[in-house]
Amino acid sequence: VKAISHTENHYACIDDSKCTACGACVYQCPFGAIQDKSFLLDALRLIRESDHNKNYKVYAVVAPSISSQFVHVKVGQVIGTANGFMSVPVHASISGEVTAVEQIPYLGASPVMAVSIKNDFTDTWEELKPLGSVEQVDPSLVIPAIQNAGITGMGGASFPTHVKLSGGIGKVDTIIVNAGECEPYIVADDRLCREMPEKLISGIQVIMKILGLKEAHIGIEDNKPEAIKALKANVADTGVIVDVLPAMYP
Repeated sequence: VKAISHTENHYACIDDSKCTACGACVYQCPFGAIQDKSFLLDALRLIRESDHNKNYKVYAVVAPSISSQFVHVKVGQVIGTANGFMSVPVHASISGEVTAVEQIPYLGASPVMAVSIKNDFTDTWEELKPLGSVEQVDPSLVIPAIQNAGITGMGGASFPTHVKLSGGIGKVDTIIVNAGECEPYIVADDRLCREMPEKLISGIQVIMKILGLKEAHIGIEDNKPEAIKALKANVADTGVIVDVLPAMYP
C-alpha cells in the first residue's frame, strides 16, 4: 500500500495515513534490521493495538456456525470468517468434530482464537462451486473468489493475494513470472514447473483475466531443461510465453 517512504537521510518512515497494519514491514525488512525477538514481539503488539488495526482487521474471526463444540466440519468449510478487506477466511484442512474453540499462543504477544478439530480421517469435502472456465468467467467475480478461498502469500506476512492483485488493475501492462531459483541448490520452482505445469499456466491465465491482459512471460534459467520442456508443452494458445534466460549466480 506504499506506506513506507524514505527521508533525505535515507531513514525509512511509515505514513500513518496509509498504514493498514498488515505487518509486512516486520517480516520483510530488506536490511535484516529486525532480528531481536523481543523487538519483533513489541512491533507485532504495536501493530495489533494501533488505531489502524481497529479499522483494518488482518485476522479472521471464528465463524458463527463454529461457535460451539461438537459441530462436524468438512474439508474446505469456513471456520473463520474474514474481518475486512485485509483479511481472508480460514478453512478446515481436515474433516471431523470440533473439540474446542479457544485462544492459543501465537507468534505475537497476544493469543489468538483457534478451532480444534478431531480428525475423522474420511477427508469429506465441502461442496465446491467453481466459477467456470477462465475464458468465460466474469473478471469481476475472480477477486472475491480469491479472497473467499483464503489465498495468501507464503511469506511471513501472509499478505492477502486479492489485495495484491486488486492494486494492479488498470496499472499493469506486463506480467513477468519469476521461475528462476534464487540459490544454486533450491529446486522448488523447478519441481513446480516440471510436475504441475498445467496448474501453473492456468493460474497465470487467471491473473491475466483479472488484469485484462493478453500476454504473460515466464522467465526461467537455461539449466532447467525438463522444466522448460514441460512449460512449453502447455502454453499453446494461452498467451503465456516461456523466456529462457542464461543461468547466473549471483
